[in-house]
Amino acid sequence: MISSTAKKINGFTLVELLVVIAIVGILVALLIPTLSSVREAARYTQCQNNLKQIGMAGLQFSEARRRYPMGRNDTRQYSVSWAFRLLPYLGQESLFNAFDDEFRVDDEENAIAMRTPVPTFICPSRGQFEADRNFDNDDASPQVEGVAAGGDYAACPGSEILYNYESGLDVTKAGAIHTNSRVRPSQVKDGQSQTIMFGQRHILEFGQTGVVEAWQHAWAAGDTAFFAGDNPDAIFATIQNGLPNEKNVGGAHKDSWFGGVHPASTPFVFLDGHVVAIDNDTPAEEIAPLGTIGDGVVGNSS
Repeated sequence: MISSTAKKINGFTLVELLVVIAIVGILVALLIPTLSSVREAARYTQCQNNLKQIGMAGLQFSEARRRYPMGRNDTRQYSVSWAFRLLPYLGQESLFNAFDDEFRVDDEENAIAMRTPVPTFICPSRGQFEADRNFDNDDASPQVEGVAAGGDYAACPGSEILYNYESGLDVTKAGAIHTNSRVRPSQVKDGQSQTIMFGQRHILEFGQTGVVEAWQHAWAAGDTAFFAGDNPDAIFATIQNGLPNEKNVGGAHKDSWFGGVHPASTPFVFLDGHVVAIDNDTPAEEIAPLGTIGDGVVGNSS
């Protein structure tokens, strides 16, 4: 005989399910920013470690050669950058030895040397580890596109992006690494702990450079071949005007900035090898002296 009292069925009601889903959604929404900040903190730490390794390579170079690495040896398509010169000190001797200076940097003969990405030169927050940059062609349309290795760090040439040693060394304007540079540690009058060697380079967003062609955007942003020396915006940056808080500042040559994708601060390595993250809000007059080797002014490196 069937009982007149219906058997109670265990389970969730629709309202209870909706409440649980809402609670889970709220918890996920609260956790996502935390997870994102943790991931960014890890990437920033790796970025600083990259700069530490690059800085140590620069110090090893200076100890072996008694001068800092030359920023670039020419402005044509046969020149190489400071980054290329550091390859043997970063465990990349095979890439360094593969270069043949009788051929242009964009020639197939130099494919191994110029088109092989080196992770140490890539900021993990950008994460563009593929060889997909253009080769510069004397500021004209590139002959070879989308195959060159890139990089996210820059040397500080001094107060001017195009500072050139051939005009004579002016310690009040020169950085340690610039075009045709041959700077010796003894010529750093402001002290190695007060002079920037390398830092993270600011990358302009496409559409903000006032040019039309895709290759022109990359050229003006300095997002071209990193081991080549022909595009100064790809390998140099200045701190003369401070650090950018917006992604659309700057332009070709005159406004090549340090900066980066990390919020709030920019990492640098100094000539003595120590790494410092400088707040992007620091006034330009406080940090500009850090870019030159002998202006007699002590900048804010903390």
